[in-house]
Amino acid sequence: NPLDSLRIRWQVIPSGNVALAAGRTKPPITSVVSFARHVAATEGLWRGLWAPGLGPNCLACACSVGVRLGFYPAIRDTLSPQGGADGGTKRSGAMLASGFVAGALGYAAAAPLFLVKTRLQTSGAAGAGHS
Repeated sequence: NPLDSLRIRWQVIPSGNVALAAGRTKPPITSVVSFARHVAATEGLWRGLWAPGLGPNCLACACSVGVRLGFYPAIRDTLSPQGGADGGTKRSGAMLASGFVAGALGYAAAAPLFLVKTRLQTSGAAGAGHS
């Protein structure tokens, strides 16, 4: 999450105004590393890089994995029912398709939470004078 927060905050800074957006006049922030140092020094490591969006990110990951793991067996059994002519073995194509569909459902369920996380990270940047 800290690298994700740093990446998102770096992306919302207008490219020509990096030094101005960081509230500094010298030396200008010219790299992600110097920006990370500035955020850690001014806001702290936890409040500046870890905390923004941490709750929604954890919820989104749990939701995505839960949906994916919960739906996979049902989708797999629907696409490749047991007791067929091949002795009940699962077909690899059906398992691949099941994983794809279950993953897509999991991500679709978690996407709104990932959006909330990103918005919180960018609003943290705006609140600290970084956008």
